[in-house]
Amino acid sequence: MKRIDYLSLALVLIGILWGIKQRSGLPAVPLLNPDSWGYLKPALSWLSGAGFQETYGRNWLYSALLASVVRLSGNFRSIVSLQHFLGLLGAPLLWLTFRVWLSIFPKRSDLCHGVAVILAAMAAFVFVLSTTQIQFELTVGPEGVLAFFLLLTLIAVLVYFRARWLSCQTWPAVVSGGASLCLCYLIVQLKPSWTLSLVPVSTLLLAGTVGRTQRALRFVPASAAIFLAGAMMILPQLLGFKHDLGARTLLPFNLVGIHAAQIVQNAERHHLIGATGPQSQDLEARFYYELKQAWNESRTVPTKNRTLGFDPNYIMYTKDLLWAFKAENKLSDTAVINLCYTA
Repeated sequence: MKRIDYLSLALVLIGILWGIKQRSGLPAVPLLNPDSWGYLKPALSWLSGAGFQETYGRNWLYSALLASVVRLSGNFRSIVSLQHFLGLLGAPLLWLTFRVWLSIFPKRSDLCHGVAVILAAMAAFVFVLSTTQIQFELTVGPEGVLAFFLLLTLIAVLVYFRARWLSCQTWPAVVSGGASLCLCYLIVQLKPSWTLSLVPVSTLLLAGTVGRTQRALRFVPASAAIFLAGAMMILPQLLGFKHDLGARTLLPFNLVGIHAAQIVQNAERHHLIGATGPQSQDLEARFYYELKQAWNESRTVPTKNRTLGFDPNYIMYTKDLLWAFKAENKLSDTAVINLCYTA
């Protein structure tokens, strides 16, 4: 068993060294994508003394991380360096996740153990050399650190499960239980699309309150998790994070940009565009007309998405269609949001 463990560790170490070599030849200047400004602007405004202002509806955590890195290091290259470091750290964390999972099955055979640790090492090896992961690390965006937080959360959840139902150890259960919900909250702050991850973690902690074991083991981990998560929720207010009231337009604007082709086709099918021009008195008809114009232009740009056949970022950012339409027609946020959802 020890030989196979050493072999798997050697494979992980080779992957890390190879990953370091792979990353060392890349430029250290962070790359930007259309979403980067939503994270970078709050960090820059905070550092300049203008306040920690929400931009494009992006959450506070990644912007706070950017501001901290730039303030401590004094340069933007440290953003890429930190994300590279956390990406490389993901390899041993992934291997450790498998090891903690294996410890839940103490009666496993040598064959199962050997296959599992080798698969864990191979997964870590592939992860650390993944070009997609490296691209995330080079870009200003939460994807560059997301894997690190996900792996920490998985480890915390598995340690809690083992401490609560197998070893019945109170303090490991308290620490890992509290950490699991806090880390899950941080993941949601990084990527709101992961909000449903709160459900299984909360369910596991809730299930831990049931049983005939000692009360401290049952209730203290869940109580600690709720207390710590609540403390994390007030952290943005303590940091002075200012919410952007206009950020509620982000989701409907993005939905229109991504589904522009279907919206235009449906409008044509129901004769809502036809020969209508931009001078039409019908607000909805003018909206469809201008969206069609922007969509046609986005189909010819070199940055178009191969799957969609057009570039939604051209419609949303380069053309700035919806904000321009809102300003030209003097619409309120509520009016333009309703227009987007009825499209």
